[in-house]
Amino acid sequence: MTPVASPADQQARRQTRILLVALVLLNVADAVISQFIVQSGVGTEGNLLLSYWITRREFVLIKAGASALAAILLWDLSRRAPRPTLVITAVIVAFYIIIVFWNILVASRAV
Repeated sequence: MTPVASPADQQARRQTRILLVALVLLNVADAVISQFIVQSGVGTEGNLLLSYWITRREFVLIKAGASALAAILLWDLSRRAPRPTLVITAVIVAFYIIIVFWNILVASRAV
C-alpha cells in the first residue's frame, strides 16, 4: 500500500514539476544561444565535454534529451523526497537562469 502524501509534499511536487519544465526550457535556451555565440565567433564553449558537439546540428537535441532525462530522474526522486528535491531543483534552475542571462549578454555583442 502506498502512503498518502501530506499536503506539503503534494505542494512541493507541484512546484518541482513547474521547475522541471523550466529547467528543460532553460537548458534548450542555453543550447540555442551557446550555439549562436560559437557559430558567430563571439565566444567559445566553456564545457570541454560539449565543445565538440556545439557545432553539430544535433547539439540542441542532445541538450534537450539530457535535460529531459535529468528532469525525469528528479521527478522520480521527488516521489521519495519531495521537499529536498524541490530545493535541489530550484538551485539548479537558478544556476541555469544565470547561465542563460550570461549567454544573452554575450550574444548581444554579436548582434
